[in-house]
Amino acid sequence: MSDDVLEKLSSWTEKALGIKAAEDALLQLKGYLEKNTNPDIFNFPGTLERFLSSPEERFNIARFLTINETYFFREEPHFDLLLKEILPRFARRKRPLRVCSAATSMGCEAYSLAMLMDYYSRTVEKLDFQIEAFDVSRDMIEIAKQGRYSVNAFRNDGNRWRYILDRYLTKEGETYIVSSSLKKRIHFFPHNIMDGIEPLAFDLILFRNALIYFSAEGRRRILDSLVKALTEEGVLLFGISEIPSVNHPFLQNRQSPDAFYFQKISALTDPAVEILSEIPWEPRRASDRRAAERRIFNLARKPVAVERRAQSSDRRTLGSDRRYDTCLSRPETPHSAAFSPPPRPSSRIAPSRTAKNISSLLEQGEATAERVLRAIKSRTDKTAEPGEDELIAAAVCFLSLEDFAGTEIVLTFAEEKQVSAFTKFLRGEYNYLSNKPGEAEVFYKEAASLDGAFWPAFYRVSLLAAEGNRTLYEVKIKKALESIELGKDLSYECFIGGFSPDYYRRILEKRLSK
Repeated sequence: MSDDVLEKLSSWTEKALGIKAAEDALLQLKGYLEKNTNPDIFNFPGTLERFLSSPEERFNIARFLTINETYFFREEPHFDLLLKEILPRFARRKRPLRVCSAATSMGCEAYSLAMLMDYYSRTVEKLDFQIEAFDVSRDMIEIAKQGRYSVNAFRNDGNRWRYILDRYLTKEGETYIVSSSLKKRIHFFPHNIMDGIEPLAFDLILFRNALIYFSAEGRRRILDSLVKALTEEGVLLFGISEIPSVNHPFLQNRQSPDAFYFQKISALTDPAVEILSEIPWEPRRASDRRAAERRIFNLARKPVAVERRAQSSDRRTLGSDRRYDTCLSRPETPHSAAFSPPPRPSSRIAPSRTAKNISSLLEQGEATAERVLRAIKSRTDKTAEPGEDELIAAAVCFLSLEDFAGTEIVLTFAEEKQVSAFTKFLRGEYNYLSNKPGEAEVFYKEAASLDGAFWPAFYRVSLLAAEGNRTLYEVKIKKALESIELGKDLSYECFIGGFSPDYYRRILEKRLSK
Protein backbone atom coordinates (compact mmCIF):
# COMPACT_ATOMS: atom_id res chain seq x y z
CA MET A 1 0.00 0.00 0.00
CA SER A 2 1.29 3.41 -0.88
CA ASP A 3 1.83 5.95 1.87
CA ASP A 4 -0.87 8.13 0.33
CA VAL A 5 -3.53 5.38 0.44
CA LEU A 6 -2.47 4.35 3.93
CA GLU A 7 -2.79 7.91 5.11
CA LYS A 8 -6.25 8.33 3.57
CA LEU A 9 -7.61 5.15 5.11
CA SER A 10 -6.02 5.86 8.47
CA SER A 11 -7.47 9.37 8.47
CA TRP A 12 -10.94 8.13 7.59
CA THR A 13 -11.06 5.32 10.16
CA GLU A 14 -9.97 7.72 12.88
CA LYS A 15 -12.51 10.34 11.84
CA ALA A 16 -15.46 8.01 11.27
CA LEU A 17 -14.85 5.34 13.89
CA GLY A 18 -12.38 7.00 16.25
CA ILE A 19 -10.03 4.03 15.87
CA LYS A 20 -6.29 4.30 15.30
CA ALA A 21 -5.94 1.31 13.02
CA ALA A 22 -2.71 -0.67 12.72
CA GLU A 23 -1.14 -1.09 9.28
CA ASP A 24 -2.11 -4.77 8.97
CA ALA A 25 -5.77 -3.87 9.61
CA LEU A 26 -5.58 -1.12 7.00
CA LEU A 27 -4.11 -3.58 4.50
CA GLN A 28 -7.10 -5.89 5.06
CA LEU A 29 -9.41 -2.92 4.61
CA LYS A 30 -7.69 -2.03 1.34
CA GLY A 31 -8.21 -5.58 0.06
CA TYR A 32 -11.88 -5.45 1.00
CA LEU A 33 -12.37 -2.15 -0.82
CA GLU A 34 -10.61 -3.36 -3.96
CA LYS A 35 -12.71 -6.54 -4.01
CA ASN A 36 -16.07 -4.89 -3.36
CA THR A 37 -15.59 -1.69 -5.37
CA ASN A 38 -13.50 -0.46 -8.28
CA PRO A 39 -9.80 -1.39 -7.76
CA ASP A 40 -8.96 2.16 -8.81
CA ILE A 41 -11.19 3.66 -6.12
CA PHE A 42 -8.15 5.18 -4.41
CA ASN A 43 -7.59 7.41 -7.43
CA PHE A 44 -11.04 8.98 -6.99
CA PRO A 45 -11.20 10.61 -3.54
CA GLY A 46 -14.85 11.69 -3.90
CA THR A 47 -15.99 8.14 -4.74
CA LEU A 48 -13.99 6.72 -1.85
CA GLU A 49 -15.46 9.22 0.63
CA ARG A 50 -19.03 8.47 -0.50
CA PHE A 51 -18.46 4.73 -0.18
CA LEU A 52 -16.91 5.02 3.26
CA SER A 53 -19.66 7.37 4.44
CA SER A 54 -22.36 4.72 4.07
CA PRO A 55 -23.64 3.60 7.53
CA GLU A 56 -23.89 0.05 6.21
CA GLU A 57 -20.28 0.07 5.03
CA ARG A 58 -19.09 1.52 8.34
CA PHE A 59 -20.41 -1.61 10.07
CA ASN A 60 -18.85 -3.88 7.42
CA ILE A 61 -15.49 -2.13 7.67
CA ALA A 62 -15.42 -2.23 11.48
CA ARG A 63 -14.75 -5.96 11.50
CA PHE A 64 -11.30 -5.36 10.00
CA LEU A 65 -10.36 -2.85 12.68
CA THR A 66 -11.59 -4.40 15.93
CA ILE A 67 -10.29 -7.25 18.05
CA ASN A 68 -13.07 -9.45 19.43
CA GLU A 69 -11.25 -11.14 22.32
CA THR A 70 -13.89 -12.07 24.90
CA TYR A 71 -15.02 -14.85 27.23
CA PHE A 72 -17.35 -15.41 30.16
CA PHE A 73 -16.54 -13.56 33.40
CA ARG A 74 -13.44 -11.95 31.95
CA GLU A 75 -11.50 -9.90 34.57
CA GLU A 76 -13.00 -11.56 37.63
CA PRO A 77 -12.35 -8.67 40.08
CA HIS A 78 -15.08 -6.64 38.38
CA PHE A 79 -17.67 -9.33 39.06
CA ASP A 80 -16.52 -9.60 42.68
CA LEU A 81 -16.98 -5.84 42.92
CA LEU A 82 -20.48 -6.06 41.46
CA LEU A 83 -21.58 -8.94 43.66
CA LYS A 84 -20.23 -7.60 46.95
CA GLU A 85 -20.64 -3.83 46.62
CA ILE A 86 -22.36 -2.44 43.52
CA LEU A 87 -25.41 -4.71 43.25
CA PRO A 88 -26.38 -4.34 46.95
CA ARG A 89 -26.15 -0.57 46.50
CA PHE A 90 -28.29 -0.71 43.37
CA ALA A 91 -30.86 -2.97 45.02
CA ARG A 92 -31.53 -0.28 47.63
CA ARG A 93 -32.77 2.04 44.88
CA LYS A 94 -35.97 -0.05 44.66
CA ARG A 95 -36.44 0.51 40.94
CA PRO A 96 -35.58 -1.25 37.67
CA LEU A 97 -31.91 -0.85 36.73
CA ARG A 98 -30.55 -0.02 33.30
CA VAL A 99 -27.20 -1.57 32.39
CA CYS A 100 -25.09 -1.15 29.27
CA SER A 101 -22.46 -3.51 27.87
CA ALA A 102 -20.68 -1.30 25.33
CA ALA A 103 -18.37 -2.93 22.75
CA THR A 104 -19.84 -6.25 23.88
CA SER A 105 -18.24 -8.25 21.04
CA MET A 106 -19.96 -11.67 20.81
CA GLY A 107 -21.93 -11.10 24.02
CA CYS A 108 -20.03 -13.02 26.71
CA GLU A 109 -19.74 -9.90 28.87
CA ALA A 110 -23.45 -9.07 28.61
CA TYR A 111 -24.47 -12.64 29.41
CA SER A 112 -22.03 -12.77 32.36
CA LEU A 113 -23.64 -9.59 33.71
CA ALA A 114 -27.14 -10.99 33.26
CA MET A 115 -26.20 -14.27 34.95
CA LEU A 116 -24.67 -12.51 37.93
CA MET A 117 -27.56 -10.07 38.37
CA ASP A 118 -30.25 -12.73 37.97
CA TYR A 119 -28.41 -15.00 40.41
CA TYR A 120 -28.18 -12.14 42.92
CA SER A 121 -31.89 -11.42 42.49
CA ARG A 122 -32.82 -15.04 43.15
CA THR A 123 -30.47 -15.72 46.07
CA VAL A 124 -29.91 -12.41 47.89
CA GLU A 125 -32.54 -9.74 47.21
CA LYS A 126 -34.88 -8.77 44.41
CA LEU A 127 -33.22 -6.91 41.56
CA ASP A 128 -35.05 -5.93 38.39
CA PHE A 129 -32.80 -5.06 35.45
CA GLN A 130 -32.52 -4.70 31.68
CA ILE A 131 -29.25 -4.81 29.70
CA GLU A 132 -28.53 -2.95 26.47
CA ALA A 133 -25.56 -4.47 24.64
CA PHE A 134 -24.03 -3.19 21.42
CA ASP A 135 -20.98 -3.58 19.22
CA VAL A 136 -19.82 -1.96 16.00
CA SER A 137 -19.54 -5.40 14.36
CA ARG A 138 -22.83 -6.77 13.01
CA ASP A 139 -21.26 -10.25 12.81
CA MET A 140 -20.52 -10.24 16.54
CA ILE A 141 -24.02 -9.05 17.40
CA GLU A 142 -25.56 -11.91 15.41
CA ILE A 143 -23.43 -14.41 17.34
CA ALA A 144 -24.51 -12.76 20.62
CA LYS A 145 -28.20 -13.00 19.72
CA GLN A 146 -27.84 -16.73 19.04
CA GLY A 147 -26.30 -17.30 22.48
CA ARG A 148 -24.42 -20.42 21.36
CA TYR A 149 -20.76 -20.75 22.39
CA SER A 150 -17.88 -23.19 22.08
CA VAL A 151 -15.38 -24.09 24.77
CA ASN A 152 -13.28 -21.08 23.65
CA ALA A 153 -15.70 -18.87 25.59
CA PHE A 154 -14.31 -20.24 28.87
CA ARG A 155 -10.90 -19.43 30.38
CA ASN A 156 -9.14 -19.90 33.70
CA ASP A 157 -9.92 -16.26 34.42
CA GLY A 158 -13.60 -16.78 35.19
CA ASN A 159 -13.45 -20.46 36.10
CA ARG A 160 -14.58 -20.03 39.69
CA TRP A 161 -17.93 -18.72 38.45
CA ARG A 162 -18.82 -22.13 37.04
CA TYR A 163 -21.50 -22.56 39.69
CA ILE A 164 -23.33 -19.65 38.04
CA LEU A 165 -22.48 -20.64 34.46
CA ASP A 166 -23.85 -24.15 35.01
CA ARG A 167 -27.13 -22.63 36.11
CA TYR A 168 -27.72 -20.71 32.88
CA LEU A 169 -25.95 -22.77 30.21
CA THR A 170 -27.08 -26.04 28.64
CA LYS A 171 -24.54 -28.25 26.89
CA GLU A 172 -25.44 -29.80 23.55
CA GLY A 173 -22.51 -31.76 22.17
CA GLU A 174 -19.62 -29.30 21.99
CA THR A 175 -21.87 -26.24 22.21
CA TYR A 176 -23.09 -24.29 25.25
CA ILE A 177 -26.48 -22.58 24.89
CA VAL A 178 -27.66 -19.63 27.01
CA SER A 179 -31.08 -20.08 28.60
CA SER A 180 -33.95 -18.36 26.78
CA SER A 181 -35.10 -16.63 29.98
CA LEU A 182 -31.73 -14.90 30.26
CA LYS A 183 -31.75 -13.82 26.61
CA LYS A 184 -34.94 -11.85 27.26
CA ARG A 185 -33.00 -9.66 29.70
CA ILE A 186 -30.64 -8.39 26.98
CA HIS A 187 -31.21 -6.26 23.90
CA PHE A 188 -28.37 -6.78 21.41
CA PHE A 189 -27.96 -4.31 18.55
CA PRO A 190 -25.19 -2.98 16.24
CA HIS A 191 -24.03 0.51 17.11
CA ASN A 192 -20.92 2.70 16.79
CA ILE A 193 -20.05 4.25 20.15
CA MET A 194 -18.70 7.30 18.33
CA ASP A 195 -22.36 8.13 17.55
CA GLY A 196 -23.12 8.52 21.27
CA ILE A 197 -25.14 6.40 23.71
CA GLU A 198 -28.88 6.56 24.33
CA PRO A 199 -31.00 6.55 26.38
CA LEU A 200 -29.14 8.77 28.82
CA ALA A 201 -30.12 6.88 31.96
CA PHE A 202 -27.78 3.97 32.68
CA ASP A 203 -26.91 2.99 36.26
CA LEU A 204 -23.97 0.84 35.13
CA ILE A 205 -21.89 0.89 31.95
CA LEU A 206 -19.12 -1.53 31.05
CA PHE A 207 -16.72 -0.35 28.33
CA ARG A 208 -13.79 -2.66 28.89
CA ASN A 209 -10.61 -3.28 26.91
CA ALA A 210 -11.74 -1.10 24.01
CA LEU A 211 -10.74 2.44 24.99
CA ILE A 212 -7.08 1.76 24.20
CA TYR A 213 -7.87 1.31 20.49
CA PHE A 214 -9.18 4.87 20.07
CA SER A 215 -7.30 8.05 19.28
CA ALA A 216 -6.88 10.72 21.94
CA GLU A 217 -9.73 12.74 20.42
CA GLY A 218 -11.87 9.61 20.19
CA ARG A 219 -11.23 8.79 23.86
CA ARG A 220 -12.26 12.28 24.95
CA ARG A 221 -15.42 12.08 22.88
CA ILE A 222 -16.28 8.63 24.24
CA LEU A 223 -15.69 9.64 27.86
CA ASP A 224 -18.00 12.63 27.50
CA SER A 225 -20.63 10.39 25.90
CA LEU A 226 -20.35 7.83 28.71
CA VAL A 227 -20.64 10.51 31.39
CA LYS A 228 -23.77 11.96 29.79
CA ALA A 229 -25.32 8.48 29.51
CA LEU A 230 -24.91 7.73 33.24
CA THR A 231 -27.42 8.45 35.96
CA GLU A 232 -26.23 10.50 38.93
CA GLU A 233 -23.63 8.44 40.82
CA GLY A 234 -23.75 5.84 38.04
CA VAL A 235 -20.82 3.41 37.77
CA LEU A 236 -18.35 2.94 34.90
CA LEU A 237 -16.07 -0.07 34.52
CA PHE A 238 -13.07 -0.03 32.17
CA GLY A 239 -10.50 -2.73 31.50
CA ILE A 240 -8.02 -3.06 34.36
CA SER A 241 -5.11 -2.02 32.13
CA GLU A 242 -7.03 1.06 30.95
CA ILE A 243 -7.74 2.63 34.34
CA PRO A 244 -4.78 5.06 34.48
CA SER A 245 -5.67 6.47 31.04
CA VAL A 246 -9.19 7.54 32.11
CA ASN A 247 -9.29 11.25 32.78
CA HIS A 248 -12.54 13.24 33.01
CA PRO A 249 -13.59 16.09 35.32
CA PHE A 250 -16.86 14.39 36.24
CA LEU A 251 -15.57 10.89 36.94
CA GLN A 252 -14.27 9.97 40.37
CA ASN A 253 -11.88 7.07 40.67
CA ARG A 254 -13.07 4.77 43.44
CA GLN A 255 -11.39 1.76 45.05
CA SER A 256 -12.94 -1.26 46.70
CA PRO A 257 -11.16 -4.32 48.13
CA ASP A 258 -11.79 -6.06 44.81
CA ALA A 259 -11.27 -3.54 42.00
CA PHE A 260 -11.05 0.05 40.84
CA TYR A 261 -14.03 1.70 39.22
CA PHE A 262 -15.32 5.14 38.25
CA GLN A 263 -18.41 6.92 39.50
CA LYS A 264 -20.15 9.95 38.05
CA ILE A 265 -19.96 12.72 40.61
CA SER A 266 -23.31 13.87 41.92
CA ALA A 267 -22.60 17.57 41.26
CA LEU A 268 -23.46 17.22 37.57
CA THR A 269 -26.40 19.61 37.69
CA ASP A 270 -28.68 20.49 34.78
CA PRO A 271 -26.60 23.55 33.79
CA ALA A 272 -23.49 21.37 33.65
CA VAL A 273 -25.24 18.79 31.48
CA GLU A 274 -26.27 21.54 29.10
CA ILE A 275 -22.72 22.86 28.87
CA LEU A 276 -21.32 19.35 28.39
CA SER A 277 -23.61 18.81 25.42
CA GLU A 278 -22.15 21.93 23.78
CA ILE A 279 -18.53 20.75 23.81
CA PRO A 280 -17.23 20.70 20.20
CA TRP A 281 -14.98 18.04 18.72
CA GLU A 282 -13.36 19.77 15.77
CA PRO A 283 -9.61 20.18 16.46
CA ARG A 284 -9.73 23.79 15.26
CA ARG A 285 -12.13 24.54 18.12
CA ALA A 286 -10.01 23.07 20.92
CA SER A 287 -10.05 26.41 22.72
CA ASP A 288 -13.86 26.34 22.72
CA ARG A 289 -13.80 22.88 24.25
CA ARG A 290 -11.46 24.01 27.03
CA ALA A 291 -13.70 27.01 27.72
CA ALA A 292 -16.76 24.75 28.02
CA GLU A 293 -14.92 22.34 30.29
CA ARG A 294 -13.82 25.27 32.47
CA ARG A 295 -17.45 26.33 32.90
CA ILE A 296 -18.37 22.80 33.94
CA PHE A 297 -15.42 22.62 36.32
CA ASN A 298 -16.44 25.87 38.01
CA LEU A 299 -19.93 24.46 38.59
CA ALA A 300 -18.41 21.35 40.16
CA ARG A 301 -16.37 23.47 42.59
CA LYS A 302 -19.45 24.96 44.26
CA PRO A 303 -19.49 24.31 48.05
CA VAL A 304 -21.94 21.39 47.94
CA ALA A 305 -19.85 19.58 45.33
CA VAL A 306 -16.61 20.15 47.23
CA GLU A 307 -18.23 18.90 50.41
CA ARG A 308 -19.47 15.74 48.71
CA ARG A 309 -16.06 15.03 47.20
CA ALA A 310 -14.38 15.56 50.55
CA GLN A 311 -16.52 12.81 52.07
CA SER A 312 -14.91 10.25 49.79
CA SER A 313 -11.97 8.19 50.99
CA ASP A 314 -10.50 8.07 47.51
CA ARG A 315 -7.11 9.80 47.57
CA ARG A 316 -7.51 11.16 44.07
CA THR A 317 -10.76 12.85 45.16
CA LEU A 318 -9.50 14.21 48.48
CA GLY A 319 -6.67 16.02 46.76
CA SER A 320 -8.52 16.65 43.57
CA ASP A 321 -8.80 20.42 43.17
CA ARG A 322 -5.41 20.76 41.50
CA ARG A 323 -5.84 17.43 39.66
CA TYR A 324 -9.26 18.39 38.26
CA ASP A 325 -7.91 21.79 37.24
CA THR A 326 -4.95 20.47 35.30
CA CYS A 327 -6.77 17.55 33.67
CA LEU A 328 -8.85 19.95 31.61
CA SER A 329 -5.80 21.14 29.70
CA ARG A 330 -3.84 17.89 29.55
CA PRO A 331 -5.24 14.68 27.99
CA GLU A 332 -4.22 11.27 29.28
CA THR A 333 -0.94 9.60 28.37
CA PRO A 334 -1.62 6.31 26.57
CA HIS A 335 -0.19 3.01 27.73
CA SER A 336 3.07 1.53 26.53
CA ALA A 337 4.91 -1.77 26.93
CA ALA A 338 8.42 -2.31 28.22
CA PHE A 339 10.81 -4.62 29.99
CA SER A 340 13.48 -3.15 32.22
CA PRO A 341 16.78 -4.53 33.57
CA PRO A 342 17.61 -4.29 37.28
CA PRO A 343 17.77 -0.63 38.37
CA ARG A 344 20.99 1.22 39.07
CA PRO A 345 21.29 3.68 41.97
CA SER A 346 20.32 7.24 41.05
CA SER A 347 20.32 10.70 42.53
CA ARG A 348 17.05 11.60 44.26
CA ILE A 349 17.60 15.36 44.52
CA ALA A 350 18.06 16.86 41.06
CA PRO A 351 15.46 14.59 39.35
CA SER A 352 12.90 15.52 42.03
CA ARG A 353 13.43 19.23 41.44
CA THR A 354 13.34 18.69 37.66
CA ALA A 355 10.14 16.63 37.71
CA LYS A 356 8.41 19.17 39.94
CA ASN A 357 9.33 21.90 37.49
CA ILE A 358 7.99 19.79 34.62
CA SER A 359 4.76 19.19 36.51
CA SER A 360 4.38 22.91 37.09
CA LEU A 361 4.96 23.65 33.39
CA LEU A 362 2.39 21.05 32.39
CA GLU A 363 -0.25 22.90 34.36
CA GLN A 364 -0.02 25.61 31.71
CA GLY A 365 -1.23 23.08 29.15
CA GLU A 366 -0.56 23.56 25.45
CA ALA A 367 0.79 27.07 26.00
CA THR A 368 4.11 25.64 27.22
CA ALA A 369 4.38 23.27 24.27
CA GLU A 370 3.66 25.96 21.69
CA ARG A 371 6.09 28.40 23.30
CA VAL A 372 8.87 25.80 23.28
CA LEU A 373 8.16 24.85 19.68
CA ARG A 374 8.38 28.48 18.56
CA ALA A 375 11.68 28.93 20.40
CA ILE A 376 13.17 25.83 18.76
CA LYS A 377 12.08 26.85 15.28
CA SER A 378 13.43 30.39 15.59
CA ARG A 379 16.90 29.49 16.97
CA THR A 380 17.90 33.12 16.71
CA ASP A 381 18.96 33.63 20.29
CA LYS A 382 20.97 30.86 21.94
CA THR A 383 20.39 32.39 25.38
CA ALA A 384 16.63 32.12 24.88
CA GLU A 385 16.69 28.43 24.02
CA PRO A 386 14.32 26.36 26.21
CA GLY A 387 15.85 24.41 29.08
CA GLU A 388 15.52 20.66 29.63
CA ASP A 389 12.48 21.02 31.91
CA GLU A 390 10.61 23.02 29.27
CA LEU A 391 11.58 20.60 26.52
CA ILE A 392 10.42 17.57 28.50
CA ALA A 393 7.14 19.25 29.46
CA ALA A 394 6.51 20.17 25.82
CA ALA A 395 7.23 16.61 24.67
CA VAL A 396 4.84 15.17 27.27
CA CYS A 397 2.15 17.60 26.13
CA PHE A 398 2.61 16.85 22.43
CA LEU A 399 2.54 13.10 23.11
CA SER A 400 -0.71 13.50 25.05
CA LEU A 401 -2.17 15.30 22.06
CA GLU A 402 -0.67 12.67 19.74
CA ASP A 403 0.99 15.47 17.80
CA PHE A 404 3.88 13.38 16.50
CA ALA A 405 5.38 16.13 14.36
CA GLY A 406 5.68 18.44 17.38
CA THR A 407 6.98 15.59 19.53
CA GLU A 408 9.71 14.72 17.03
CA ILE A 409 10.95 18.31 16.82
CA VAL A 410 11.05 18.78 20.59
CA LEU A 411 12.55 15.38 21.41
CA THR A 412 15.26 15.67 18.79
CA PHE A 413 16.25 19.06 20.17
CA ALA A 414 16.17 17.73 23.77
CA GLU A 415 18.36 14.75 22.85
CA GLU A 416 20.93 17.09 21.31
CA LYS A 417 21.20 18.94 24.60
CA GLN A 418 21.16 16.05 27.09
CA VAL A 419 20.24 12.35 27.08
CA SER A 420 18.45 11.38 30.29
CA ALA A 421 15.99 8.80 31.58
CA PHE A 422 13.29 11.33 30.73
CA THR A 423 14.24 11.68 27.06
CA LYS A 424 14.73 7.91 26.70
CA PHE A 425 11.30 7.20 28.19
CA LEU A 426 9.57 9.77 26.00
CA ARG A 427 11.33 8.43 22.92
CA GLY A 428 9.96 5.04 23.93
CA GLU A 429 6.46 6.51 24.20
CA TYR A 430 6.86 8.13 20.79
CA ASN A 431 7.89 4.84 19.17
CA TYR A 432 5.14 2.85 20.87
CA LEU A 433 2.44 5.27 19.74
CA SER A 434 3.94 5.13 16.23
CA ASN A 435 3.32 1.35 16.18
CA LYS A 436 6.98 0.44 16.76
CA PRO A 437 6.79 -1.60 20.00
CA GLY A 438 10.17 -3.28 19.46
CA GLU A 439 12.01 0.03 19.21
CA ALA A 440 9.98 1.42 22.10
CA GLU A 441 11.13 -1.44 24.33
CA VAL A 442 14.78 -0.57 23.73
CA PHE A 443 14.26 2.99 24.97
CA TYR A 444 12.23 1.88 28.00
CA LYS A 445 15.10 -0.41 29.01
CA GLU A 446 17.58 2.43 28.67
CA ALA A 447 15.38 4.78 30.70
CA ALA A 448 15.11 2.24 33.50
CA SER A 449 18.86 1.57 33.50
CA LEU A 450 19.62 5.31 33.78
CA ASP A 451 17.39 5.84 36.80
CA GLY A 452 16.17 3.00 39.00
CA ALA A 453 13.71 5.33 40.72
CA PHE A 454 12.06 6.37 37.45
CA TRP A 455 9.08 4.12 37.98
CA PRO A 456 6.99 5.03 34.87
CA ALA A 457 9.31 2.86 32.72
CA PHE A 458 8.99 -0.09 35.12
CA TYR A 459 5.24 0.42 35.40
CA ARG A 460 4.74 0.28 31.63
CA VAL A 461 6.27 -3.17 31.32
CA SER A 462 4.59 -4.61 34.40
CA LEU A 463 1.18 -3.34 33.40
CA LEU A 464 1.19 -5.14 30.06
CA ALA A 465 3.30 -8.12 31.08
CA ALA A 466 2.11 -11.50 29.79
CA GLU A 467 0.84 -13.83 32.50
CA GLY A 468 1.94 -17.00 30.71
CA ASN A 469 5.30 -17.13 32.50
CA ARG A 470 4.08 -16.47 36.03
CA THR A 471 7.56 -16.17 37.53
CA LEU A 472 8.71 -13.53 35.03
CA TYR A 473 5.32 -11.80 35.29
CA GLU A 474 5.68 -11.43 39.06
CA VAL A 475 9.31 -10.32 38.78
CA LYS A 476 8.28 -7.45 36.51
CA ILE A 477 5.56 -6.33 38.89
CA LYS A 478 7.87 -6.51 41.91
CA LYS A 479 10.53 -4.46 40.13
CA ALA A 480 7.93 -1.84 39.34
CA LEU A 481 6.83 -1.76 42.99
CA GLU A 482 10.44 -1.36 44.11
CA SER A 483 10.93 1.51 41.68
CA ILE A 484 7.74 3.22 42.84
CA GLU A 485 8.96 3.03 46.42
CA LEU A 486 12.28 4.59 45.40
CA GLY A 487 10.68 7.37 43.39
CA LYS A 488 7.42 7.97 45.24
CA ASP A 489 8.48 11.48 46.32
CA LEU A 490 10.02 12.55 43.02
CA SER A 491 6.92 13.83 41.16
CA TYR A 492 7.44 11.38 38.30
CA GLU A 493 3.68 10.96 37.97
CA CYS A 494 3.67 13.95 35.61
CA PHE A 495 5.02 11.57 32.93
CA ILE A 496 2.22 9.05 33.26
CA GLY A 497 -1.14 10.74 33.63
CA GLY A 498 -0.91 12.70 36.88
CA PHE A 499 -2.15 10.08 39.34
CA SER A 500 -0.17 9.58 42.54
CA PRO A 501 2.47 6.81 42.80
CA ASP A 502 0.28 5.19 45.47
CA TYR A 503 -2.50 4.87 42.91
CA TYR A 504 -0.28 2.87 40.55
CA ARG A 505 1.10 0.84 43.46
CA ARG A 506 -2.41 -0.30 44.36
CA ILE A 507 -3.03 -1.43 40.78
CA LEU A 508 0.19 -3.46 40.77
CA GLU A 509 -0.50 -5.05 44.15
CA LYS A 510 -3.93 -6.07 42.93
CA ARG A 511 -2.38 -7.73 39.86
CA LEU A 512 0.22 -9.46 42.00
CA SER A 513 -2.44 -10.96 44.28
CA LYS A 514 -4.54 -12.41 41.43
